[in-house]
Amino acid sequence: MIISAVLGLVIVSSLYYLYPLTVPYRLSTYTKYRVTSTLVTKLGYTGKVVMYIHEGIRPYATVDANSYTNTAEAVITTKKLEHRKGSGVEYNLRLFAWNNTGRAGTYFVERNVTSYDITYNLWGYETIPAEVSLYLASNDYYPSSNAEIKELANRIAGGSRSSLERARALFDYVTDNIQYNSDYLDVTDVFRILRERQAVCEGYSFVFATLLRSVGIPAFVEIGYSYNLDQNKGGGHAWVEAWLHNQWVAFDPTWRLFRGWSDNGHLLGELAAYDTDTKDVSVNWAEVRVLERGVTGIQQWELRYITMSLVMLGGYVVLVYMTLRTRIEKRSLQPPTPPPLMGPYQYCPSCGFKISSDAAFCAECGRRAKPGSG
Repeated sequence: MIISAVLGLVIVSSLYYLYPLTVPYRLSTYTKYRVTSTLVTKLGYTGKVVMYIHEGIRPYATVDANSYTNTAEAVITTKKLEHRKGSGVEYNLRLFAWNNTGRAGTYFVERNVTSYDITYNLWGYETIPAEVSLYLASNDYYPSSNAEIKELANRIAGGSRSSLERARALFDYVTDNIQYNSDYLDVTDVFRILRERQAVCEGYSFVFATLLRSVGIPAFVEIGYSYNLDQNKGGGHAWVEAWLHNQWVAFDPTWRLFRGWSDNGHLLGELAAYDTDTKDVSVNWAEVRVLERGVTGIQQWELRYITMSLVMLGGYVVLVYMTLRTRIEKRSLQPPTPPPLMGPYQYCPSCGFKISSDAAFCAECGRRAKPGSG
């Protein structure tokens, strides 16, 4: 029974530590939106105009590929495009192209986007695959190898033991020392932001991602759209993806959301026109409508964990049952206990067992208790 108890403790401990490995993140609730985007051209502009939309590439935001509606003459194709500003990320894009004839025009694309809250379970050893190590590179947008940047990052997070602790220390530094200022729109110069301590979402994100890279944590800035359900409004937004415990983890330093969020408001999907060098074309998120909200069901990873847990616990129950059954059977095979001795006693001359004085045979060895008896 001691072995069974120890094994039970091992199983319970294993299930506790296997949960974050089997279920790296959990999606609890969701909000489904109907998003309308418009591409506007000014009078006199001719040529092909293109709008592109990110398809769902993150667990917290997905695009329903069957929900698109668009202006009739749009030609729809898909391709991969590298993310802007030096991250090296490649996205699957849905492209919508129109031939403009010089008239002022407004083209639109609608689709359903589902945004989830997300909680990450971080545990276990960490590895950085070769394709992920690309996001440690230093460049103009992420000057992580700069001596001043490295000195600052090591001063902030040098005493942290784990990558998650380093991320926490750097996150707190960014959110505590940089103030939001809308005059800094499109300012992504990390040195200027650290010097003046003013930024908007892109500035917060580029500083945080750069500091993460400088301490060996792969990271990049994600560009998308955020929507505030309480205020019923939204706009363009930026946040950070960092590689921790063998998965990409979302952080939003602008909104002080560390390691996930519960607002159902981050809609991945940057929009842009290829004609970004002209002011005759512009792309906007024209409207976002909430279609439904609800609770997310059991996900595949959770189902896998539940199945594994039931198998392990079932095996343990069977083991305990078989152990108890064996012990009961052993007891049933033992000889019955002789009735208590009554009256005077004698000792068997053969084995010395204590028996009744009138017994002819020994209850222990079966030999005659008295010479000549029987």
